[in-house]
Amino acid sequence: MTIEKLLKYKIEILILIIILVFSYYRSPFIFLEGRFIGEECSHHLKYALQNGFISNLFYYDQTAGYYNLIPNLLIGLSVFFPIEIAPFFTIYGSYIILFFIFLYCLFSKSYLFENKLQKTIGCLIFFLTPPNLPHIWMYSLTSQIHLFFLVTIILFLKNENNFFKKISPFFVFLGGFSGVYSCLITPFFLAKYIFKKQVNDLINFIILSLSSLLQLSLIVYSKLNYKLHESVLVNDFNFEMVISFVYNVLVKSITGRHLSNFLYEKIQLLQSDKILVSLTILLVIFIIFFIVLKKNFKIIQKDFVLLSLFLIFILVSILIFVGSVGNQMGGHYAAATGIIYLLLIFRFSQILINKKFKMFFYMIILISIFTGIYEFRPPQGNLKHNYLKFLDCIDCPKWKDEITNWKKDKNYLIRTWPYNQKHCPLDINLDKHFL
Repeated sequence: MTIEKLLKYKIEILILIIILVFSYYRSPFIFLEGRFIGEECSHHLKYALQNGFISNLFYYDQTAGYYNLIPNLLIGLSVFFPIEIAPFFTIYGSYIILFFIFLYCLFSKSYLFENKLQKTIGCLIFFLTPPNLPHIWMYSLTSQIHLFFLVTIILFLKNENNFFKKISPFFVFLGGFSGVYSCLITPFFLAKYIFKKQVNDLINFIILSLSSLLQLSLIVYSKLNYKLHESVLVNDFNFEMVISFVYNVLVKSITGRHLSNFLYEKIQLLQSDKILVSLTILLVIFIIFFIVLKKNFKIIQKDFVLLSLFLIFILVSILIFVGSVGNQMGGHYAAATGIIYLLLIFRFSQILINKKFKMFFYMIILISIFTGIYEFRPPQGNLKHNYLKFLDCIDCPKWKDEITNWKKDKNYLIRTWPYNQKHCPLDINLDKHFL
C-alpha cells in the first residue's frame, strides 16, 4: 500500500489501531496466557488428540446437531504443536475472524456503511454494544456468530471488483460450514444475484446452499437417532420464552445488563407480572415502528438493505426459538439477533428523511454503544461473578500449570473456563502426539 493510500485511509487505520488496543485491554490474560472454555477442550481437543487432524476436520457434536468447521480447524492445527500453546490457536484464530469484520466495515464498498461516519458506527456496533458478550469473546465455538456478521456484511457489498469481494466466498464457506446462522443468508444471495447479475453472489449462494444441505441433514440425522439435545426442535413455546426474548434481545441489546435489570426488577410496581412488562415493551416498540412505517412507507419499501435486515432478524429470531438449548433466549443465543436488531435500527437512522425520526434512532444506537462501553470490561459487584470470569483469571489456575499437573497424573481433571465448573478429561498418551 502506497503512502497516498495510507493517507487516504488514515481514519480507518486509526480506528483499527484503537480496536486492537481495546481488544487487549478487555482481556490481557486471554491474549497472553490462553484458555479453553468448556467443550473446546472436553470435546474438540480430546477428539483431535485421539484421532488426528484429518479425522477431526469431520467431527461434529451430535448433541448440537450441526457441523462447526472453525473449532475443528483451529484445534486440529494445535495438535501439531506442544499442548501448552494449544489455546492460542482458538484465541487468535477467533480474533482474526472478528478482525475481518472491522476490515470489511472500514475498507469495503458497502450499501450498509457508505461513508466514514457510518463505517465507524458499524465497527462500534460490532465491537462495543451489549450483544458483544464476554461469553462469545475469543471463543472458537461461537466464532460462527462473528462469521454470520461477516457474511451479512458481504451480502451488502457493492458490485465492485475489489479485493474484499474476491475473498468473500472464503468467509462465506467458513460461515456456512461453521453453523446454521450463516445458512439463513442463503436466499438473500440468490435474490441479489437475480437483481444484480453478479457471479460472486451466485457463487456465495451455491456455497451456502451446499452448507445448508449439510447442516440440515446432520440435524435431521441427530434428531432421528435421538442424539440431538432433548430441548432442541421441541415445540415447547411459552410466555417465558417471549419474556426472555424481549429482555435479552429487544431491551438488553440497547440498555445493557444494568439498566435492563432495573427495568425488570425496580419498576415493577406492586409486584406486577413480568409478562405484563414484556408485553408493554413489545407494544411500545410495535407502535414506534408502525408510526415510522406509516410516515415513511415509500422510502422503506424501496430499501432492500432495511427489508433484508428485517427478514434476517425474523429468521434468526425463529432459529433461537426452536434451536436454543433449554429454550434459552439469553447469552450467546441473543448475540446474533441483538446485533441484527441494532443494524436494523441503525439503517432507519440512515434512510429516514425526517430529522426527528433520524435523531431518535441515532440516540438509540448511541445509548447502546455507551452502555456497551460501560460493560466492555465488567465492573466489580454483581457482574464480577457472571461476566468477568470469562475475561480474567480470578484466583484460577493457568492452562500451562494445569497441563503440568496432568502430565504428572493422567487422572488429573484439567480445569477449563469457567473455572471450578468445567473439567477436561484427556485420556490420551501425550508422547504419541508431541515430542
